Amino acid sequence: MNNRFNYIGNVIAISKFYMEFQGKNQKTKNIPFFFIVLLFLPSVLAQRVPYTYFTPIARFFLDNIPSVYNPLFSTFYNRTVHVDDDYHLPTPICYVDNTGAVRKILATKNDSPNLNSKLFSQKDAENNWLKNKINSLKNKPGYISIPSKYTFLLFNYYNLGEQILFYGTHNNSKSFIEKGLSGQEENFTWTEGNHLIVQAALEAEKKNQLTAYFDLAAVFTGQQNVNVTINESQKLHLLASQGESFKFDFTPPEDGKVRIEMEFPDAKSPSELGMSGDTRKLALAIKSLVIQ
Repeated sequence: MNNRFNYIGNVIAISKFYMEFQGKNQKTKNIPFFFIVLLFLPSVLAQRVPYTYFTPIARFFLDNIPSVYNPLFSTFYNRTVHVDDDYHLPTPICYVDNTGAVRKILATKNDSPNLNSKLFSQKDAENNWLKNKINSLKNKPGYISIPSKYTFLLFNYYNLGEQILFYGTHNNSKSFIEKGLSGQEENFTWTEGNHLIVQAALEAEKKNQLTAYFDLAAVFTGQQNVNVTINESQKLHLLASQGESFKFDFTPPEDGKVRIEMEFPDAKSPSELGMSGDTRKLALAIKSLVIQ
């Protein structure tokens, strides 16, 4: 049933894209076979994707042409935040691509102040474009699709010293982690893939130097090289080891918007090492993060 919904959503997105493309290009009217292949390919891919995740084709459209993919609101919520809940819709909900840029937003008019304060582009023209889109939101939920030519980052407010938890009922990590987390486990959450992106807007009084403290439950394979980049300017090369604390110092930016990119070049899956059938690329099992 869940895979079927994944399949249907992909078919609708591809159909919209094909009809739009066909209308602009006369040459495409003679390639129905290619279109049929595109239609049925998602049925194969969807078999391997859990219900709470977007299929590769859905992610392709969200990352590149988000306006053509408009699933049920509950589907967008479930697959963006990886939960199975069709009864709640806690807007705003922001889909973020692999670069950390927001590509699609589900929100209402009441979310306007929240979105205006948290979304940021380095270009004034882009900020003005998004502000107009946000101001046009209605009382009922609706989508804002952000073209790939625009780059908006999402920054939630953070008080220095606040604990960001990666497990339990008070898990608030999704408010500050834009990419790179697996599903929550009992006492921690593994990083998944080769990158983890932390973004936060500092509310407290600014300091000349801050320290990020990661409380780790485990380090996969015992040691992991970690390349850290803060706001694309400060770069660090560190080593995370099992049983040792992991922390680093950095200088906060003047505008208070901190973006920390962590690369794990040694991340591997248990499947690659013959340990189990788990195909996730793992590096750090994180319990909490504090910046102060």
